[in-house]
Amino acid sequence: MKNSIQMLIDNFLKEKRGSDGGWAKVTDEDISKLKNIVWKLIKEKCEPDPDGDYPIQYKIINRRKYERDHYLLIPYLEHNNSSYQEILEDCNINLQIAAYALDITCKLIRISG
Repeated sequence: MKNSIQMLIDNFLKEKRGSDGGWAKVTDEDISKLKNIVWKLIKEKCEPDPDGDYPIQYKIINRRKYERDHYLLIPYLEHNNSSYQEILEDCNINLQIAAYALDITCKLIRISG
């Protein structure tokens, strides 16, 4: 498996992309290849639980097409040192971020419509 993962990494890296002052070009194929590499690494490292879920989740975002991931991770209550108050504050921040994004999108729709 190590050789196949290394081959995927080498294939992914064989075409270098430069910047012209902005972000370098990123294609949907690039994102797909990178997701495949990360997925294979996770599967090589960890076995799934009985439901088929893996203990590592990842998200790769093409910033040329999508906004950054603004949301805070919310810890499980039984696996953290955060207080209930801190967890509620993080949930509230996530809600505020989502409400702001919704507001901006609605305004843009009204302006363009």
